[in-house]
Amino acid sequence: CDIFVPIGTAATQMTLQVVKKGCVVALAAKLPDDIQKQSNIVPTTAVLDELSQETQLEFLKGLLPQLKKFTMVYSGSEKVFDEIETIKEGAKKSSIALQPLMAQNMTELAVCASRIDKSSECIFVLKDHLIVSGIHLLIQQAEKLHIPLITSDEGSVREGAAIALGVTEKQIGSQGAKLAYEILKGMNPKEIPIDSVDTVTIFVNEGACAKQHITQAMIDKVSGQFGYTITHCAKE
Repeated sequence: CDIFVPIGTAATQMTLQVVKKGCVVALAAKLPDDIQKQSNIVPTTAVLDELSQETQLEFLKGLLPQLKKFTMVYSGSEKVFDEIETIKEGAKKSSIALQPLMAQNMTELAVCASRIDKSSECIFVLKDHLIVSGIHLLIQQAEKLHIPLITSDEGSVREGAAIALGVTEKQIGSQGAKLAYEILKGMNPKEIPIDSVDTVTIFVNEGACAKQHITQAMIDKVSGQFGYTITHCAKE
């Protein structure tokens, strides 16, 4: 069958509305849990680009074993609502204080950056488009407070966040190509489980780490603890 490969949630939603024949392999898209059971769309599978919030929180605790309080900056997007609640619940269960700061636009993000508590030990950001697009505001504050800015994507680390746990775009594309190959061989997309990328990566900006008090020893320890690969990156 013809295979359509949209990238991102918006492109995937549009593709599923328009395409009436063939099948879809979505990349880096947030999809409903029952997407493969829906009968009004073409057969669909996907490669997810986001890690579970439990995984992200365990990474924070592994990187900063004595963590008592952190700040999470997020937008009002529905996309991240459930993720925010999961992080809040996880922090509470781990007896870690959390300062949640929500921004609806760049002006509010600048205000949020200025309101980060001095007692906070790190700043955490999910894959949240609005916040990532204004990441420079949080980088400035992280350097001012001498605390790490920990994100969930490679791009923000290149811009100056200290470290992130995530997956590479190359990995997403490679895994998507493998799914497309299986479909071309005759496999039904609905029988291919929607899954995340196999390899989880710690993205590190060495210069930012030095300014935000993250050492190589800390990175090596958390990498060994969870078996994550390390990729060093910086703005070109």
